[in-house]
Amino acid sequence: MANKKRYAVRIYGSCEELAADSNASATVIVVGFESARLLTVFQELHALGKRIVVTSMDADHIDSHYSCATFSRRIVTEQMLDYLLDKGCRRIALVGCGERSVNDMVHSDAMEKYLSKHHPEAYGRTFWYCARIAESFQELLAHRPTFDAVLCPNDFAAVAFLHFCEENGLRVPEDLLLASIKGSCVSQYCKPSITSLSVDFDSIGVHSVSTWLFLQDIEDDSLQVRLTIPGQITARESTGQSTPHATQYTPPPLMDGSYQGGPFYGEPTLQALMRIERCLQGCDELDLRIIGRLMSSDSYEKIAENLFLCESSLQYRVHNIFQRGQVNDRRMFVKLLNDNFTRNNSF
Repeated sequence: MANKKRYAVRIYGSCEELAADSNASATVIVVGFESARLLTVFQELHALGKRIVVTSMDADHIDSHYSCATFSRRIVTEQMLDYLLDKGCRRIALVGCGERSVNDMVHSDAMEKYLSKHHPEAYGRTFWYCARIAESFQELLAHRPTFDAVLCPNDFAAVAFLHFCEENGLRVPEDLLLASIKGSCVSQYCKPSITSLSVDFDSIGVHSVSTWLFLQDIEDDSLQVRLTIPGQITARESTGQSTPHATQYTPPPLMDGSYQGGPFYGEPTLQALMRIERCLQGCDELDLRIIGRLMSSDSYEKIAENLFLCESSLQYRVHNIFQRGQVNDRRMFVKLLNDNFTRNNSF
């Protein structure tokens, strides 16, 4: 977008770098990611006299004094609720929410208020966990006949729930529809694949620059521009939709706990699924076929023969797969997937 308008883009890793550039713009775009460092960055930018456009963090968490072009967890929750309501669901369980997660609290509050105000005939309930996400699943299982759909705050919770369903005889989508509010790669490779909502970060980037351009003609620093970019729902098999596994948007690289922190990044099941996510994000089609063979009893020699690879090329790819999954050998890799991913998958 900036190149299209013939503007140069300069990326600064710190406020010190920005301050050292005498040609830096008076208005800057801050990529948030809701880092613990963000408040300090805002204070430093204010001290430099900069006007701020915030992007890539929840609009509801951005102070009204700042312009922004970003997503809203409240709005994407409402989008997914509308999707499930259009599917005929009237008893919706929000499952896999951490008691200390601010993000999950936003999703829960958004569901409660949206249904009570706009769809009083529908019912929603949140199932929380304290230490382990399985607590939430077990609580839902005790109330299973009450609900016709499960909504999870992210794909990791949704995949963990689908794995739980396999172990407890629940069928998706026959017994329950399943959807996720935040899409990742892992949702595409389950069987059934999981319907999820993706944040279009390309669109957010374009509209961040548009906001920056608009502010160039606004001299009054008290005026702000606030744009909220809706998410895009990819319907898949978990809600009865037969679709290709490829998603329209490539999920952004998975951030670690240093960006947001909190108990979400420490829950063992979710940690394992994040390792699988990082592994899948780096895979091409051949890597995925290799993963499928690794999960079988085939020898490396047999895998190389079947995939028309020399053994050195196969070992190079296998090493990279293991490295991304943070495992040392094939046994650990198979255990990682068997213990945390769905038995039915498209590898």
